[in-house]
Amino acid sequence: MTGDHRASASMLVWICSGFLAWGAAFAALYSVQALGCGFDWDEITIFGSIDAHRLLLIALFLAALFASAVLARLCARLPHRVRADDTARFLGNVAKLSAWAALAATLVSLGPVLFTTACY
Repeated sequence: MTGDHRASASMLVWICSGFLAWGAAFAALYSVQALGCGFDWDEITIFGSIDAHRLLLIALFLAALFASAVLARLCARLPHRVRADDTARFLGNVAKLSAWAALAATLVSLGPVLFTTACY
């Protein structure tokens, strides 16, 4: 594998990284949501009206948001660090936009744990 192909292959990993992190966070958050409802974690009050289940969901959301933001920041620097051809620079820009889209997806799809009812 030549240097150009290796650079392009690593860019493909960066392109997927944001949505891989989002998918892992989505699965983890909604697994904890289901487990918390099943085991009645919402009945364990910690801070006044905040229950253990809600607190854990908020912590997972904030961790996912932080991880997505770090990935977006790292991917934003990729096009400037690439010394290869135009294709590698283009893939760096795609990775940057993909990571920012994953950050937006994290906010939109996982953010409702902040204000919606977790269990019925």
